[in-house]
Amino acid sequence: MAALTEREQAQIIRHLGYANWSSLASSFQLGYPAASQPEFLVRDAFARIDAEGLELVRRDVRELNCIEDQMSEARSRFKALRLGELTPNQNEIRQLRREFAEWQAKLANDLGAPINPFARGALAGGRNATVIS
Repeated sequence: MAALTEREQAQIIRHLGYANWSSLASSFQLGYPAASQPEFLVRDAFARIDAEGLELVRRDVRELNCIEDQMSEARSRFKALRLGELTPNQNEIRQLRREFAEWQAKLANDLGAPINPFARGALAGGRNATVIS
């Protein structure tokens, strides 16, 4: 099985909450630890993952892309309170975000690398972590 393409790597980096920078030379920005510091673990995993792991990672990325598409489509229903006989699910976005977080965790586990805890919306912790009840 072929190694991960650059596009797949970019999607993985984004799904795990990291910026896809060309250089990670500095681990400090304006006197604070860079939010992307553990990204080297993600990039290192690309070279270490075996063929079976590649298929799992690709599955995870497909699911995350699908959930993102569903969240994007759900935005068009924000205005509607009633659509004929259908009543929109008021919790759709929250449920999709939780599903996204589940698949994000699977991807992180399959790579053996962390989700960026400083990414907005990350459920892993950090300064910018969102509390979801």
